[in-house]
Amino acid sequence: MTILASRAAPGLLDRYLAKAGHAGELTDERNSPGLPANLFRTVPGDYGSHGRFNPKAKKFSYHLIASEHPYAVGGILVGIAAALITAARRRS
Repeated sequence: MTILASRAAPGLLDRYLAKAGHAGELTDERNSPGLPANLFRTVPGDYGSHGRFNPKAKKFSYHLIASEHPYAVGGILVGIAAALITAARRRS
């Protein structure tokens, strides 16, 4: 939808996101006082993809696996299609 909108009205989506996008990334929640900050130097430890939304994060993603292994997914789909075609031919 974003691509179509940018083709239909170039710049309009950019202006909208400049106003609305920034506000969508903000929250009124205060950080815990003991959290490390990385404004001036890196934080020791593994804070790469963790944060206050970590409890809501999913542990597994079929979409991620499929996007990382497109040939395997394609092979599986071809195998399923071949099995269905074979089963259909045996019935007739």
